[in-house]
Amino acid sequence: MQWWNRLRKHPKFHVYFSVLLLLTLCTVAFLWNLGSTGLVDETEPLFAEAARQMVVTGDWITPYFNGETRFDKPPLVYWLMAVGYQVFGTNEWAVRLPSALGAIALTLGCFWTLLYFGGSPSPEKELKPRFWLTAWIGSALVTLNPQTLIWARTGVSDMLLSGCMGCALLCFFWGYASSVEGTGNREQGIAPRPRAADKAQGNARQDGNREKKKPGNIKMLPNKGYFAFYILTAFAVLAKGPVGIVIPGLTIFIFLLCVGRFWQVVREMGIFVGGAVFLVLTVPWYVLVILRNGQTYIDSFFGYHNFERFTEVVNGHGAPWFFYFGVVLVGCLPWSVYLPLAIARSMRFYKIVRLRFWKRSRLRRQPRSEQLGLFALCWFFGIFGFFTIAVTKLPSYTLPLIPAAAILVALYWSQIFTAIPKRPQRLIARQGAAVRPRAAERRATPRRRQGARERASSKRPAQAFEETSNDADLGTRTKTEGRGQKGQTDADREWDIHQDSGKKVAKEWGFLATGIFNALLLLVLAIVAFYSPNLIGYDPAAPNLGELFRQTGLHLRGGIIWGMVSGAIALLLLQPQTRRWILLANLLGFFAFIIFALMPASEFIDRERQLPLRELAATITQVQQPGEEIFMTGFKKPSLVFYTQRPVNFIGDKNSAIARLQQEPTSVPTLLLLAQPTTFANTFDLQPNQYENLGQRGAYQLIRLDKQILLNSPEQ
Repeated sequence: MQWWNRLRKHPKFHVYFSVLLLLTLCTVAFLWNLGSTGLVDETEPLFAEAARQMVVTGDWITPYFNGETRFDKPPLVYWLMAVGYQVFGTNEWAVRLPSALGAIALTLGCFWTLLYFGGSPSPEKELKPRFWLTAWIGSALVTLNPQTLIWARTGVSDMLLSGCMGCALLCFFWGYASSVEGTGNREQGIAPRPRAADKAQGNARQDGNREKKKPGNIKMLPNKGYFAFYILTAFAVLAKGPVGIVIPGLTIFIFLLCVGRFWQVVREMGIFVGGAVFLVLTVPWYVLVILRNGQTYIDSFFGYHNFERFTEVVNGHGAPWFFYFGVVLVGCLPWSVYLPLAIARSMRFYKIVRLRFWKRSRLRRQPRSEQLGLFALCWFFGIFGFFTIAVTKLPSYTLPLIPAAAILVALYWSQIFTAIPKRPQRLIARQGAAVRPRAAERRATPRRRQGARERASSKRPAQAFEETSNDADLGTRTKTEGRGQKGQTDADREWDIHQDSGKKVAKEWGFLATGIFNALLLLVLAIVAFYSPNLIGYDPAAPNLGELFRQTGLHLRGGIIWGMVSGAIALLLLQPQTRRWILLANLLGFFAFIIFALMPASEFIDRERQLPLRELAATITQVQQPGEEIFMTGFKKPSLVFYTQRPVNFIGDKNSAIARLQQEPTSVPTLLLLAQPTTFANTFDLQPNQYENLGQRGAYQLIRLDKQILLNSPEQ
C-alpha cells in the first residue's frame, strides 16, 4: 500500500490535512449560510424570542415568551443567544450560533480523542498515521449525518446539550486514560509491543495491588480531564436539566462496571472538589428561579418537562419500543448501515458477549488507553436503552449517542483502511527468513515462539511487522493461538486478533452483505429523491410547495447524487482490494448532497414558507398604530412575535377573538389581523368593504379591522 507508506514518511502532512479537513467540515456543515434562512416555526422562534426578552428586560433569570413564562428549558441556550445578540445583532446567525458551536466542539473533541486513543494496538511509533486516519474518519462521521447537520443549524437546546454532554464524556475518558497509566507510549494511545506484554501486565497488577492496599486513598484534586468533565456536565445541566448529569452518569457507571474499576476511579476523580465545582455552576440559577417563581416552576420544569416525559406520553410524542432503531438508521445515514458491524467488532475485541462480571481480570489488566471502543459501546447502549425505556419519544433524543456511534464506526473502518495487502510471492520468498515463521517455530513452545518473533522483528522491524501482519501463515497462526493456548498472554491474544483484521474483514460475508445493503439503500434514497415532489403533502402555509419544488429541479440533483454513489459502491464491492473506499464514497456523496441539493432546498423552502411571514412582520412594524393589538388566526407562528418584536394574540376562531377583546378592552378602535384570505369571509363573516387590506404575501393576508365590527357581529 504505497500511499500509506508515503504518509508515514511525511508527518507534517497529517497536521496540514487535519486542519484543512476540520475547517472544511465545520465551515460547510455548520457555519456556511447559517443565518441565510429565517427561523423555522414552531420551536426555534420560542428560544430566539425568550433570549431577546432577556436582553430587552434585563431579566436573565426567568425566560419569557410573548408575555408568558417559558419553563421548558434551563437558561444556558438563552444566555448564549442573548450574548450573540449583543455581539452580532438580533438575527438568525446569533440564534443558531450556540448550536453550531456545540457541533464544532463535538467534532474537534472526537477528532482529538480518536487521535490519541483511537488507534489499534501497534508495535511501532511510526504507525501513528493509523491514529490520524481514525481521527479523520471519526470527525467526518460526527459531522456528515442528517441528525447533526439539522440540529447544528437550528437554534434550540438539543445540539448544545449534545455538545456539552459529548465533550464531557470525552473529557472523562481523557482523565480516565491518563490517571494511572503514567507517561510514555501508552499515554499517546500507543499500545506496548507484544514482547513487552508480560511487563505491562505485571505493572498493571502492581498498580491494582497497590490500590487494593490503600482503599481509602481519595484524591482531592481531579486531573485536567476529570476537571473538564465536571465543568461540561454542569453546562449540560444548564442546557437541558437533570438529563445532563443522568446520561453521563449512567454511561460512566456502565463502563466502570464492565472494567471493574468503579471505586478505583471514584477515588481518583477528585469527586469532592469536582462535585463542588459542579454545584457552584448549576445550583445558583435553579435556586434563584425557584425563589422567584415558586412551585409553578417546579411543577412545570421538573414535573411536566422531565418526570412526565419519561413516564408518560407528552404532546402526543409516543412511539413503539423499536422507534429508535429506525431513527438511528435514518439519522446517521449513510454510514449507519455499518454500525452493527462496528458494534459486533468491538464486542468481539473486548469479549463483551462472554464477559462475566465476577471475572473481569482481563479488562483490568488492559491499558486504559485501549478501552475507547468499550467506552463508546457503553455510551451508545446507555443512551439508546435509556430513551427506549422513556415513554415520550422524539428523534432528537438520540442526538447524544451519535459521537459514540461515530467512534465505533471509525475504529471499524480504520482497520479496513490500514489493511496492508499481501506481498507478491517473489518478495515473500526474497524476505522469507525475516517474514515467515519457520515450521520449527510453529511447533516450538510459546516462549520459544515469542523469542523467534522478537529475533525476526529485530532484523527488519518495520518490514517484518507490515508483512507478517497480513501474511497468510501468520493468519493461520493467529487463528490457532488466539484460542488461548497455554503460555499465551492476554496482550498476545489481543495483538493476534488485531493483526488479523483489516483485509480479512473486507472479505467477510457480513461486510459484503452490508455493502450490498448500503448500495441498495442509497438506490432507494435516489428513487425517493426523484419522486419527492409527489411526496410533499398539503401545507396551508405553502399550498403549492410540491409543484414549485418540482420546478426547481433540486429533486433531480439529489437523485442523481445518490444514484451515482450507489453505483460507485456497487463497483467497489466487486474487488476486495477496493472495498476499503466504500466509506469514502458515502461521505463524499453526502458532502455533495449538502452543497448541491440540501442547502438550496432549505433556501427554497424558506423562501416559500417563511419569507412571506417575515415580509408581513416588517409591514406590521411600519403600519401599526400605538397601542394597536395584533391578532393571528388559522396559524400559530411564533416567528411573528420574534420578527415584529411585539406581543401577538393567537386565536382559534371568531369567538375567542371576541372574548379576548371583551376581557382586555383598549382605547384603540382598530386591530391588525393576520390570516388566510379565505378566513375573513368563512370564519369572521367579513366583507371586503369592512376592513382595510394592508398586504398579502403567499398564504397570508394582513388587514386592519374596526373592533366594533367584530364585537357587534353574532357569535358562532
